[in-house]
Amino acid sequence: MNKVSIIGNGYHTQKNLLHAISNNKDFKLNKVYSDVSKNYDIKYYKYLYKEIEKDTPNLLVLSTPPSSHLEILKILKKIKIPIVIEKPFSNSFENVKKMLEIIKTNQMNVIEGLMYLHHPFASNLKSILINEEVKKIEANFTIPFPEKNNFRIKSKFDSGSLLDTGVYIFSLLHFLGGDNFVIKDLAFINNLDTKGTINSNINNFKFTGSWGFGEYSNCLRIFTTSHLYAFEYFFSKPITKRHVINIYKNQKLIDSKDFSENNHFIMMYINFLNDYKNEELSYENYNNLLSRWKLINKAQNIILEKKLLK
Repeated sequence: MNKVSIIGNGYHTQKNLLHAISNNKDFKLNKVYSDVSKNYDIKYYKYLYKEIEKDTPNLLVLSTPPSSHLEILKILKKIKIPIVIEKPFSNSFENVKKMLEIIKTNQMNVIEGLMYLHHPFASNLKSILINEEVKKIEANFTIPFPEKNNFRIKSKFDSGSLLDTGVYIFSLLHFLGGDNFVIKDLAFINNLDTKGTINSNINNFKFTGSWGFGEYSNCLRIFTTSHLYAFEYFFSKPITKRHVINIYKNQKLIDSKDFSENNHFIMMYINFLNDYKNEELSYENYNNLLSRWKLINKAQNIILEKKLLK
Protein backbone atom coordinates (compact mmCIF):
# COMPACT_ATOMS: atom_id res chain seq x y z
CA MET A 1 0.00 0.00 0.00
CA ASN A 2 1.49 3.31 -1.11
CA LYS A 3 0.85 6.34 1.08
CA VAL A 4 0.25 9.59 -0.79
CA SER A 5 0.41 13.07 0.74
CA ILE A 6 -0.93 16.07 -1.14
CA ILE A 7 0.30 19.62 -0.70
CA GLY A 8 -2.59 21.93 -1.55
CA ASN A 9 -6.26 21.47 -0.79
CA GLY A 10 -7.96 23.39 -3.58
CA TYR A 11 -10.51 22.54 -6.24
CA HIS A 12 -8.28 20.13 -8.20
CA THR A 13 -7.35 18.18 -5.07
CA GLN A 14 -10.93 17.95 -3.86
CA LYS A 15 -12.47 17.05 -7.21
CA ASN A 16 -9.86 14.82 -8.84
CA LEU A 17 -6.99 13.69 -6.64
CA LEU A 18 -8.89 12.63 -3.53
CA HIS A 19 -11.42 10.77 -5.64
CA ALA A 20 -8.72 8.88 -7.55
CA ILE A 21 -6.80 7.83 -4.42
CA SER A 22 -9.82 6.88 -2.34
CA ASN A 23 -11.11 4.60 -5.11
CA ASN A 24 -7.89 2.63 -5.57
CA LYS A 25 -6.81 -0.31 -3.43
CA ASP A 26 -3.07 0.23 -4.02
CA PHE A 27 -2.94 3.77 -2.65
CA LYS A 28 -3.89 5.32 0.64
CA LEU A 29 -4.22 9.00 1.46
CA ASN A 30 -1.64 9.92 4.07
CA LYS A 31 -2.31 13.62 4.60
CA VAL A 32 -3.48 16.74 2.80
CA TYR A 33 -1.58 19.92 3.62
CA SER A 34 -3.42 23.19 3.12
CA ASP A 35 -1.56 25.75 1.03
CA VAL A 36 -2.97 28.64 3.05
CA SER A 37 -0.13 29.83 5.31
CA LYS A 38 -2.35 31.87 7.60
CA ASN A 39 -3.76 28.63 8.99
CA TYR A 40 -0.58 28.12 10.97
CA ASP A 41 1.08 29.96 13.87
CA ILE A 42 4.56 29.31 12.49
CA LYS A 43 5.99 29.84 9.03
CA TYR A 44 4.17 27.69 6.48
CA TYR A 45 7.25 26.29 4.73
CA LYS A 46 8.89 25.39 8.05
CA TYR A 47 5.70 23.66 9.12
CA LEU A 48 5.46 21.81 5.81
CA TYR A 49 9.03 20.52 5.94
CA LYS A 50 8.76 19.24 9.51
CA GLU A 51 5.41 17.55 8.97
CA ILE A 52 6.38 15.78 5.73
CA GLU A 53 9.72 14.70 7.19
CA LYS A 54 7.81 13.19 10.09
CA ASP A 55 5.10 11.54 7.99
CA THR A 56 7.36 10.12 5.22
CA PRO A 57 4.76 9.15 2.58
CA ASN A 58 5.75 7.08 -0.46
CA LEU A 59 4.70 9.83 -2.84
CA LEU A 60 4.15 13.59 -2.65
CA VAL A 61 1.78 15.42 -4.97
CA LEU A 62 2.18 19.19 -5.19
CA SER A 63 -1.17 20.75 -6.10
CA THR A 64 -0.79 24.46 -5.38
CA PRO A 65 -0.74 27.55 -7.65
CA PRO A 66 2.29 27.33 -9.99
CA SER A 67 3.97 30.46 -8.59
CA SER A 68 4.48 28.58 -5.30
CA HIS A 69 6.16 25.51 -6.80
CA LEU A 70 9.72 26.85 -6.78
CA GLU A 71 9.67 27.86 -3.10
CA ILE A 72 8.02 24.62 -2.01
CA LEU A 73 10.55 22.59 -4.01
CA LYS A 74 13.38 24.41 -2.23
CA ILE A 75 12.16 23.28 1.18
CA LEU A 76 11.55 19.72 -0.01
CA LYS A 77 15.01 19.21 -1.54
CA LYS A 78 16.32 17.34 1.50
CA ILE A 79 13.31 15.03 1.65
CA LYS A 80 14.05 12.12 -0.66
CA ILE A 81 10.48 11.31 -1.65
CA PRO A 82 9.25 11.10 -5.27
CA ILE A 83 7.26 14.24 -6.13
CA VAL A 84 4.58 14.82 -8.75
CA ILE A 85 4.16 18.52 -9.46
CA GLU A 86 0.77 19.16 -10.97
CA LYS A 87 0.91 21.03 -14.23
CA PRO A 88 2.00 23.62 -14.98
CA PHE A 89 5.41 22.86 -13.53
CA SER A 90 5.81 26.56 -12.83
CA ASN A 91 4.64 29.88 -14.24
CA SER A 92 7.77 30.86 -16.20
CA PHE A 93 10.67 29.25 -18.01
CA GLU A 94 13.12 30.99 -15.68
CA ASN A 95 11.51 29.33 -12.66
CA VAL A 96 11.41 25.98 -14.46
CA LYS A 97 15.17 26.18 -15.05
CA LYS A 98 15.75 27.03 -11.38
CA MET A 99 13.60 24.09 -10.32
CA LEU A 100 15.41 21.70 -12.64
CA GLU A 101 18.74 22.85 -11.22
CA ILE A 102 17.50 22.12 -7.69
CA ILE A 103 16.28 18.70 -8.83
CA LYS A 104 19.58 17.89 -10.54
CA THR A 105 21.82 19.20 -7.74
CA ASN A 106 19.93 17.36 -5.01
CA GLN A 107 19.25 14.20 -7.05
CA MET A 108 15.53 14.56 -6.56
CA ASN A 109 12.91 12.52 -8.42
CA VAL A 110 10.26 14.85 -9.77
CA ILE A 111 7.84 14.77 -12.71
CA GLU A 112 5.31 17.21 -14.11
CA GLY A 113 1.81 15.85 -13.57
CA LEU A 114 0.69 15.39 -17.16
CA MET A 115 -1.37 12.34 -16.32
CA TYR A 116 -2.75 11.75 -19.83
CA LEU A 117 0.74 10.72 -21.00
CA HIS A 118 0.50 7.70 -18.66
CA HIS A 119 -2.92 6.56 -19.84
CA PRO A 120 -3.49 3.83 -22.51
CA PHE A 121 -4.64 6.66 -24.78
CA ALA A 122 -0.98 7.67 -25.16
CA SER A 123 0.21 4.19 -26.16
CA ASN A 124 -2.71 3.86 -28.61
CA LEU A 125 -1.75 7.20 -30.12
CA LYS A 126 1.83 6.00 -30.54
CA SER A 127 0.63 2.78 -32.19
CA ILE A 128 -1.45 4.71 -34.74
CA LEU A 129 1.53 6.95 -35.56
CA ILE A 130 3.71 3.89 -36.16
CA ASN A 131 1.26 1.69 -38.05
CA GLU A 132 -0.78 4.10 -40.16
CA GLU A 133 -0.19 7.01 -42.49
CA VAL A 134 -1.36 10.00 -40.48
CA LYS A 135 -2.57 13.04 -42.42
CA LYS A 136 -3.83 15.33 -39.69
CA ILE A 137 -4.22 15.50 -35.91
CA GLU A 138 -6.60 17.91 -34.20
CA ALA A 139 -6.74 18.46 -30.43
CA ASN A 140 -8.95 20.72 -28.36
CA PHE A 141 -9.09 21.38 -24.63
CA THR A 142 -11.39 24.15 -23.48
CA ILE A 143 -12.92 24.46 -20.01
CA PRO A 144 -15.59 26.76 -18.58
CA PHE A 145 -14.35 30.18 -17.53
CA PRO A 146 -12.98 29.92 -13.94
CA GLU A 147 -14.83 31.65 -11.12
CA LYS A 148 -13.68 35.18 -10.29
CA ASN A 149 -11.72 34.17 -7.14
CA ASN A 150 -9.77 31.44 -8.98
CA PHE A 151 -6.01 32.06 -9.24
CA ARG A 152 -6.18 31.16 -12.96
CA ILE A 153 -7.81 34.50 -13.68
CA LYS A 154 -7.01 36.42 -10.50
CA SER A 155 -3.26 36.12 -10.08
CA LYS A 156 -0.95 38.39 -12.03
CA PHE A 157 1.61 35.60 -12.42
CA ASP A 158 -0.45 32.41 -12.69
CA SER A 159 -3.39 33.57 -14.75
CA GLY A 160 -4.41 32.81 -18.29
CA SER A 161 -5.56 29.89 -20.38
CA LEU A 162 -2.07 29.07 -21.71
CA LEU A 163 -0.91 28.04 -18.23
CA ASP A 164 -4.05 25.97 -17.81
CA THR A 165 -5.35 24.00 -20.79
CA GLY A 166 -2.69 25.40 -23.11
CA VAL A 167 0.04 23.48 -21.30
CA TYR A 168 -1.67 20.23 -22.35
CA ILE A 169 -1.71 21.26 -26.00
CA PHE A 170 1.99 22.16 -25.99
CA SER A 171 2.91 18.98 -24.13
CA LEU A 172 1.07 17.01 -26.83
CA LEU A 173 2.93 18.93 -29.53
CA HIS A 174 6.18 17.93 -27.82
CA PHE A 175 5.00 14.32 -27.40
CA LEU A 176 4.27 14.14 -31.14
CA GLY A 177 7.77 15.36 -31.94
CA GLY A 178 6.85 18.90 -32.91
CA ASP A 179 9.45 21.59 -32.31
CA ASN A 180 7.87 24.62 -33.97
CA PHE A 181 4.46 26.21 -34.30
CA VAL A 182 2.46 29.25 -35.34
CA ILE A 183 -0.12 30.73 -32.95
CA LYS A 184 -3.50 31.71 -34.34
CA ASP A 185 -6.73 33.08 -32.87
CA LEU A 186 -5.35 34.50 -29.62
CA ALA A 187 -8.02 36.25 -27.57
CA PHE A 188 -7.90 38.44 -24.45
CA ILE A 189 -10.37 39.72 -21.88
CA ASN A 190 -9.06 42.52 -19.67
CA ASN A 191 -5.49 41.58 -20.62
CA LEU A 192 -6.12 37.92 -19.71
CA ASP A 193 -5.33 35.40 -22.45
CA THR A 194 -8.50 33.35 -22.83
CA LYS A 195 -7.90 31.13 -25.86
CA GLY A 196 -5.49 30.26 -28.63
CA THR A 197 -4.74 27.85 -31.45
CA ILE A 198 -1.46 26.53 -32.80
CA ASN A 199 -0.66 25.05 -36.19
CA SER A 200 2.39 22.89 -36.76
CA ASN A 201 3.82 20.60 -39.43
CA ILE A 202 5.19 17.43 -37.84
CA ASN A 203 6.94 14.94 -40.13
CA ASN A 204 4.28 14.18 -42.75
CA PHE A 205 1.15 15.41 -40.98
CA LYS A 206 -0.41 18.63 -39.79
CA PHE A 207 -1.20 19.32 -36.15
CA THR A 208 -3.78 21.82 -34.91
CA GLY A 209 -4.25 22.35 -31.20
CA SER A 210 -6.73 24.69 -29.52
CA TRP A 211 -7.11 25.64 -25.87
CA GLY A 212 -8.92 28.16 -23.74
CA PHE A 213 -11.74 29.16 -21.44
CA GLY A 214 -15.24 28.79 -22.86
CA GLU A 215 -17.53 25.96 -23.86
CA TYR A 216 -16.17 22.64 -22.59
CA SER A 217 -14.32 20.52 -25.17
CA ASN A 218 -11.75 17.78 -24.58
CA CYS A 219 -10.93 15.61 -27.57
CA LEU A 220 -8.32 14.35 -29.99
CA ARG A 221 -8.97 13.47 -33.64
CA ILE A 222 -6.51 11.51 -35.75
CA PHE A 223 -7.14 11.42 -39.50
CA THR A 224 -5.27 8.70 -41.38
CA THR A 225 -5.54 7.57 -45.00
CA SER A 226 -8.09 4.94 -43.97
CA HIS A 227 -9.57 5.82 -40.56
CA LEU A 228 -10.67 8.51 -38.17
CA TYR A 229 -9.78 7.90 -34.52
CA ALA A 230 -11.81 9.97 -32.08
CA PHE A 231 -10.40 10.04 -28.53
CA GLU A 232 -13.09 11.29 -26.14
CA TYR A 233 -11.89 13.24 -23.06
CA PHE A 234 -8.31 12.79 -24.15
CA PHE A 235 -6.55 15.08 -21.67
CA SER A 236 -8.47 14.83 -18.42
CA LYS A 237 -11.61 12.78 -17.94
CA PRO A 238 -14.40 14.17 -15.77
CA ILE A 239 -15.51 11.62 -13.16
CA THR A 240 -18.90 11.04 -14.79
CA LYS A 241 -17.54 10.51 -18.33
CA ARG A 242 -15.84 7.64 -20.12
CA HIS A 243 -12.44 7.29 -21.79
CA VAL A 244 -13.32 5.94 -25.22
CA ILE A 245 -11.67 5.71 -28.64
CA ASN A 246 -14.23 5.57 -31.44
CA ILE A 247 -12.90 4.31 -34.77
CA TYR A 248 -14.55 5.31 -38.04
CA LYS A 249 -14.08 4.17 -41.61
CA ASN A 250 -15.89 5.88 -44.47
CA GLN A 251 -17.76 7.93 -41.86
CA LYS A 252 -19.16 4.78 -40.21
CA LEU A 253 -18.35 3.68 -36.67
CA ILE A 254 -16.57 0.31 -36.94
CA ASP A 255 -15.12 -0.14 -33.45
CA SER A 256 -14.96 1.40 -29.99
CA LYS A 257 -12.37 0.88 -27.26
CA ASP A 258 -13.21 1.74 -23.67
CA PHE A 259 -10.42 2.53 -21.18
CA SER A 260 -12.59 4.08 -18.49
CA GLU A 261 -11.37 1.71 -15.79
CA ASN A 262 -7.84 3.11 -16.10
CA ASN A 263 -7.61 6.17 -13.88
CA HIS A 264 -5.01 8.47 -15.42
CA PHE A 265 -3.82 9.89 -12.08
CA ILE A 266 -3.30 6.45 -10.54
CA MET A 267 -1.50 5.17 -13.64
CA MET A 268 0.83 8.16 -13.48
CA TYR A 269 1.60 7.44 -9.82
CA ILE A 270 2.21 3.74 -10.51
CA ASN A 271 4.50 4.39 -13.47
CA PHE A 272 6.44 7.01 -11.56
CA LEU A 273 6.94 4.85 -8.49
CA ASN A 274 8.05 1.95 -10.69
CA ASP A 275 10.55 4.04 -12.65
CA TYR A 276 11.82 6.84 -10.44
CA LYS A 277 14.99 4.98 -9.40
CA ASN A 278 15.95 4.38 -13.03
CA GLU A 279 18.68 6.97 -13.70
CA GLU A 280 18.29 6.74 -17.48
CA LEU A 281 14.55 7.46 -17.29
CA SER A 282 15.15 10.28 -14.80
CA TYR A 283 17.62 11.86 -17.22
CA GLU A 284 15.12 11.48 -20.08
CA ASN A 285 12.35 13.04 -17.98
CA TYR A 286 14.62 15.99 -17.10
CA ASN A 287 15.42 16.71 -20.75
CA ASN A 288 11.82 16.22 -21.89
CA LEU A 289 10.62 18.69 -19.30
CA LEU A 290 13.20 21.26 -20.36
CA SER A 291 12.46 20.98 -24.08
CA ARG A 292 8.69 21.00 -23.48
CA TRP A 293 8.98 24.23 -21.53
CA LYS A 294 11.04 25.85 -24.26
CA LEU A 295 7.92 25.56 -26.44
CA ILE A 296 5.70 26.98 -23.69
CA ASN A 297 8.18 29.81 -23.11
CA LYS A 298 8.03 30.74 -26.79
CA ALA A 299 4.23 30.86 -26.58
CA GLN A 300 4.36 32.99 -23.40
CA ASN A 301 6.63 35.49 -25.14
CA ILE A 302 4.28 35.71 -28.14
CA ILE A 303 1.29 36.28 -25.84
CA LEU A 304 3.20 38.93 -23.88
CA GLU A 305 4.09 40.71 -27.11
CA LYS A 306 0.45 40.68 -28.19
CA LYS A 307 -0.59 42.12 -24.82
CA LEU A 308 1.89 44.96 -25.15
CA LEU A 309 0.54 45.77 -28.59
CA LYS A 310 -3.06 45.98 -27.38
